[in-house]
Amino acid sequence: YIAGSPFVFIELHGVAPENFGWLFGAGAAGVIGCGQLAGPLAQRFGRARVYGLALLGLSCAGLAAALSVALGLGFWVLYAALLAYLCLMGLALPLGGIIAITPFPHMAGTASALIGTLQFALGAVAGLALALLHDGTALPMAAVMAGGGLCGLIAWRALGASLRRA
Repeated sequence: YIAGSPFVFIELHGVAPENFGWLFGAGAAGVIGCGQLAGPLAQRFGRARVYGLALLGLSCAGLAAALSVALGLGFWVLYAALLAYLCLMGLALPLGGIIAITPFPHMAGTASALIGTLQFALGAVAGLALALLHDGTALPMAAVMAGGGLCGLIAWRALGASLRRA
């Protein structure tokens, strides 16, 4: 999203550069706002349940973004799917970190550092994939985002019941 949205918004959809920041900032506000909801939702419904639903939502939002591009549904439909994706990232990121660190209380700092490193590395891989798939449309960005959501959901399902109870 960070690498692809300027091209998609400004170049493809004619968003004025001075308005791009408002749209991008709304996504950042969604990440932050939903990040604030992660704790209360996890307390009420359980970390694993909220995390699993956030990953399912990420997958759906990413696929909706890709479908909106493929079907030519316009900028605002695409933007709505992207905004939903970002909001769900706000839920998923803190809960995923907590769930991953919980089994390693004796080395929480090391586990946290590994998570951060993996996040940056996967972000770089996503940026590379976006560059390699660039075709002058919004589809590569939407597809990479959808793929990230789907990979997260598949990995979560593959981890087994022990981590889902965390």
